[in-house]
Amino acid sequence: MLFRSVLKLAPGADVAAVQKQVAKVKDDDAFEAITQMSAVGGTGVSSAQKGSIVADLQPGTYLLADISSQKTVPSTPFTVTDGSGPALPAAPAATISLYDYKFEVAGKLPRRGDVRLANKGRRNHILVVFKAADAKGAARLVKAVKADDQRAAGKEIRGEGTGANVIGPGVTHDLRVADAPGNYVLACFIRSRQSGEIGRAH
Repeated sequence: MLFRSVLKLAPGADVAAVQKQVAKVKDDDAFEAITQMSAVGGTGVSSAQKGSIVADLQPGTYLLADISSQKTVPSTPFTVTDGSGPALPAAPAATISLYDYKFEVAGKLPRRGDVRLANKGRRNHILVVFKAADAKGAARLVKAVKADDQRAAGKEIRGEGTGANVIGPGVTHDLRVADAPGNYVLACFIRSRQSGEIGRAH
């Protein structure tokens, strides 16, 4: 799966210097320790899928980073200027609030449409969606994710996962979904030395 993250740089930040720091990131705590940037959002899709998000980007300098890389994290800078771009949809089909460390779902998740992701916690979050065979398989998948048992989790996942990557504190953006009805597990894999947890699955 490929993960693309949009990172906003602080005003006056040295773009090249931040890129070097991002390239050396090895864990989530090191990522959050880079003070000259903040996570805005992103998407994670397999090579056989298409993914899209709707993000309200304020004017400024950003990095588009590929954090799925195993050795270094390549990134590309871009600038957003003042303008009248499209606004976030006024009424998403559902909203998922991301906390440290739990999810709350307001509304019924749609088969197709926009789901608003709102990070109401103090840490970065990601949201990965996995499909399970049935309700019992979803329960087993939740247990496997919480235990960080990749082998057991792999047995329960059907198809490829999709979702949104690195949503910073206070950030809201929309994820467009188009999935078949079924049983799904929402998971966050952000680790913290402070908490000693891998995140939560639901």
